[in-house]
Amino acid sequence: MYPADLPETGILNVTVPAAQQAVILFTSGSTGQPKPVPKSWGVLVKSARAAGAHMTDPGIEGGCLVGTVPHQHSYGLESVIMLAWQHGMSVAADTPLFPEDVRQCMLRIPAPRILVTTPVHLRALVESGIDLPATTLVLSATAPLSSELAQLSETRFSAPLLEIYGCSEAGQVATRFTTRCLTWCCLDDVVLHQDEHGWWATGAAVEGVAPLQDVLEPASPGEFTLGPRLADMVNIAGKRSSLSYLSQVLMSIPGVRMACS
Repeated sequence: MYPADLPETGILNVTVPAAQQAVILFTSGSTGQPKPVPKSWGVLVKSARAAGAHMTDPGIEGGCLVGTVPHQHSYGLESVIMLAWQHGMSVAADTPLFPEDVRQCMLRIPAPRILVTTPVHLRALVESGIDLPATTLVLSATAPLSSELAQLSETRFSAPLLEIYGCSEAGQVATRFTTRCLTWCCLDDVVLHQDEHGWWATGAAVEGVAPLQDVLEPASPGEFTLGPRLADMVNIAGKRSSLSYLSQVLMSIPGVRMACS
């Protein structure tokens, strides 16, 4: 059983069975036909607590979250709503989209501020030229983040950037401070294993046995580097590459603002 309470109100104090189905997420379709992925309350709680444990430097307790991703998206649900519930944080009511919207939203909330966003939003914020408020922590997920953009983001926000690796099927799997290291560190309640069909995630923070759609290269126990997405490989004239890598190459060309793989 896991409590779902709002201690600052003194009104709501509900106990939810860990095995109770909480949501049904749908995959985006980027790895095949979209499919439903049921998640129990206990798995969502374990995932949020495990992810928060990777955010102790700097600490996030008592902070206020601003999310540029919708709360009904798996990333928004896990890294905004569930993270706030399980670590005593508040959430800004807005879901800002454009750089000035993000700036105004962050100026309205008290410190410590945590921004939950994506590489697309980060690039727009960095290139906007507007003054961005000092932030305690920036979280990024949903697409590969280049070390260059991560460094620029940390400079603009005066805050460390923590990248999250995961997918709808498995939820949050691992994190890394992108400017500090290449390797990903698994959440404490996530275990990875490989068979002839690919990589899989299990553990208390994962619903059952969940497939991963990427090639992983083990670095040490609980750590790995990320290879190409299995459905992302292309072969042109005998040369193999990944669409995500080609997109990053295109984005490095001056004047290119977006490249979709």
